[in-house]
Amino acid sequence: AARGDLEDWLGELGLKVEWSVLYSVFDAPNGEGTWVFFHGRLIGAPPHHGDLQFFALDSLPLDKVAMRPVRSMLRRYAAEARTGDFGVYVDAARHIGHVARIAGAPTPWEKISNVKDVTQ
Repeated sequence: AARGDLEDWLGELGLKVEWSVLYSVFDAPNGEGTWVFFHGRLIGAPPHHGDLQFFALDSLPLDKVAMRPVRSMLRRYAAEARTGDFGVYVDAARHIGHVARIAGAPTPWEKISNVKDVTQ
């Protein structure tokens, strides 16, 4: 539901995204839920829309990001984007998380699956 809700919201803003993989999931430090971040790429140029702003990776205004875990995740994303060596970060409250490295680019399911969905 998280990615579907995000996709719906972005679609309402006129944005289309080519989705890749789950990027980061961790519990909010205040215990108010779980934060889920997805890796994707905008298709086309970002539109000008209200308060929504887009930044180049080397220009992220990290000093304006209030939550330390989100700043940390954005720093990691910028570093991984420079090398193309991405990983998935998973953490739970009061635990030390880990990054599982992804070998190579993710492959869409339909390109590797030999299973046909007969329930259509």
